[in-house]
Amino acid sequence: MIDRRSVCLGTAAAMVGASTRAAPDTPFFVSGPFSHDLLAAGFRTPGAPLTLPSTPLVSAHGPQRLSRLRGRTHLVSLWAEWCSPCLQEATDLAAISRTYGGPSFGVIFVLTSSHKKLDLAGAQAVLARRGAGDVTLFVEPDGRESVFQALAKQELSDGAKTDMVASLPCNLLVDRHGQVRARSFGAPSAVTYVKGSRPDLAPHTLTDAEKARALNEHTMWATQSGHDFAAALAAGLLEKA
Repeated sequence: MIDRRSVCLGTAAAMVGASTRAAPDTPFFVSGPFSHDLLAAGFRTPGAPLTLPSTPLVSAHGPQRLSRLRGRTHLVSLWAEWCSPCLQEATDLAAISRTYGGPSFGVIFVLTSSHKKLDLAGAQAVLARRGAGDVTLFVEPDGRESVFQALAKQELSDGAKTDMVASLPCNLLVDRHGQVRARSFGAPSAVTYVKGSRPDLAPHTLTDAEKARALNEHTMWATQSGHDFAAALAAGLLEKA
């Protein structure tokens, strides 16, 4: 089973502490049709405003910068080859991209903090093995972690102390004006969804196919709930929130 906290705390070697403190992230969808949706509940308003960095990135279509994102809602997925949940989620996010990507919505994968210092071709090969080789990909070159540090820090506590740490997976919801509206950490497992580990949230009726996917450790993006959420994002959910 994969949840946000176990992913964040279980990859302690990849976390980087910071002296800068910010308030904890707070729920983003506090009302409306997705306020009781398990996947949407994972997206939270950052404790401090996040600005998309102007870090030079490499893509199949030339140099890119996240700071230039405009015109449509984007789900920006930060990942690295050492992050197993990132790779698991990539398969499902690629399916979301193929189904709902268009003039109003897009999915972008950003490789950051690569331990193997993967280049564009290497990153594409990793994603291709997960059935996600066709999704828009930006790469922070030479294993640099500027994007990781700028966007993936959150406040975590182990009971004795609280630190600001950066961790993956981290997904960002970016509106058509280029503003980071919400983010989530971890790859929420469909198994968690099936078992109903969050009784405070409304359950969703699963089809037999969804249950089979859950047993194969797909993420909640592969469930009907994930597709409903993606469809709403494509239909302008962020502009209404």
